[in-house]
Amino acid sequence: MNKITKKVVLFIVEGPTDETTLKPLLKKIINDKKIFFKIVRGDITSQRGIYRRNAINKVNTLIEDALNEDHLFKDDFFVFSI
Repeated sequence: MNKITKKVVLFIVEGPTDETTLKPLLKKIINDKKIFFKIVRGDITSQRGIYRRNAINKVNTLIEDALNEDHLFKDDFFVFSI
């Protein structure tokens, strides 16, 4: 028997209004996946201590935080690029 896993899409956004605005549209476009938002309260690229050399590490930390907060596993994610 195949194990059915949920597939989720994570969006990292600046604030709650981004989630409010984007969620209805994204649900129509990505209707077969669960959508999660990680609100970071501002532009992470302009935060103190974030530079070109460590920006990817910051994004990876945000993804790990979302995994822990929402009790998700890396295999739960649907990965795509735009």
